[in-house]
Amino acid sequence: MNYPELNEIIHRHQRAWLLLRDAQRHGRVASHRLDASLIAVLSDAAAARDWFSRHRDQLPVQLRPSIPQIETFARLIASFFATSVRLTSVRDRTGEMRSRLVSSPSQNLQGSRRGTRSKQRLAEKVRTLRFYGFESLLQDGDIAIEGPPALFDKLDAEADFARDVTLYTYAVELLRRGRFASQGEAVHRLWLTLSEDDRTHLSADLIWAARARLIVRLGAIPELRGIDFGDGLVAAEEPRTNAELHDQGAAVHSSSPSTLDL
Repeated sequence: MNYPELNEIIHRHQRAWLLLRDAQRHGRVASHRLDASLIAVLSDAAAARDWFSRHRDQLPVQLRPSIPQIETFARLIASFFATSVRLTSVRDRTGEMRSRLVSSPSQNLQGSRRGTRSKQRLAEKVRTLRFYGFESLLQDGDIAIEGPPALFDKLDAEADFARDVTLYTYAVELLRRGRFASQGEAVHRLWLTLSEDDRTHLSADLIWAARARLIVRLGAIPELRGIDFGDGLVAAEEPRTNAELHDQGAAVHSSSPSTLDL
């Protein structure tokens, strides 16, 4: 992962979500009524790509992807229907039934009606995602050490590490969603494990600073000290302030915070 691609995927993700919000408000996408047949198209990445290629010019200008962005945009739109968005029917004030997009509530799923086993399976999927996110960071430094699951479990007991690896993992999954496919409901559960403040202010800078802090933490492990993670980031033993980590991780980059709802 590098900063430019991270910044780009966050902005594309925001634009895709805002288009769904616009569809929810107006009951249509472009000039096409929101119904089951349209959702069947938009929830399939390949079909959505073809649909947006044909109807791109009908989308609101501020939400319209560029032609080279259509493939990623379509994958992100489709991924929402695998994570937390669904179509339902509601009765309007006149008594007529209308289709409406709804999303899973932004609250902790521990309070849901899920059975204990179902919650445990979902929690294990989230843990697996977070471990893969950690592995992705190790791969950035070409690190191959023995027993990474044990190392991950040890570090994950630290609250600061847990928060930063969750932020970084969410970014890894965003990139996956834009290139391949979503990991489904586990990604939404991962999102909900972030604090409300992190969800509100999610940005490339926030995630890149979390990555820098993770690299500094890895520098406390003797066999990893001095590993170069690129972009001038080297695993170092000495801890640094958040401001210093931000400067190190994004000194040559700038981005506007991207507020996301999902």
